[in-house]
Amino acid sequence: WPKDLRDLTFVSLDTETTGLSPRYCELVEVAAVRFRLGGEEMGRFDQLIDPGCRIPYQASAVHGITDGMVRGKPKLEAVLPKFFDFLNAADSVVLIHNASFDLGFIRTAALRVGVACPQRNVIDTLGLSRKRLPQLHSHRLDVLVSMFLAMRGADHRAGGDADALRRIFERLVALAPVIGSVADLLAHAKLKRFG
Repeated sequence: WPKDLRDLTFVSLDTETTGLSPRYCELVEVAAVRFRLGGEEMGRFDQLIDPGCRIPYQASAVHGITDGMVRGKPKLEAVLPKFFDFLNAADSVVLIHNASFDLGFIRTAALRVGVACPQRNVIDTLGLSRKRLPQLHSHRLDVLVSMFLAMRGADHRAGGDADALRRIFERLVALAPVIGSVADLLAHAKLKRFG
């Protein structure tokens, strides 16, 4: 790995689902933004997925994705390999807010369709936020979006939230004391493995 954080490539990632359990629920949207610190976007992936089942009202109420929006969209077995190709296209560190949720869904989906997960390092920005902003009562993405991006909250669509996460990560590492090196980042955030 390079020493300077600005020489590292990151991918902020988010998913939307039909519910809270990876065992019983499905992915309906995946998105990721590849970037370097300082605003250089290097690629984007954003895809709705036909889950092959109805999207419960409670899930649609959160993310706004309806049965009509996913009708005719590609199925998981077509989307996941392309998504993983995007994640593998550059040596990067994946950023996920509350990583256990998204990774749980992605790993379960990969097992279901027989695709190997990318071997990428993951930083859970939820843990990074807790370390950098211990005074906050909540570290939900909505709270951080309101605080850093002057918006009413996350839009709960995978593309918008992946983009918001990218901008929030840039703000978190810029807080004093500034995280400028990979060693500094690893002192503030534990690495997980994607696959």
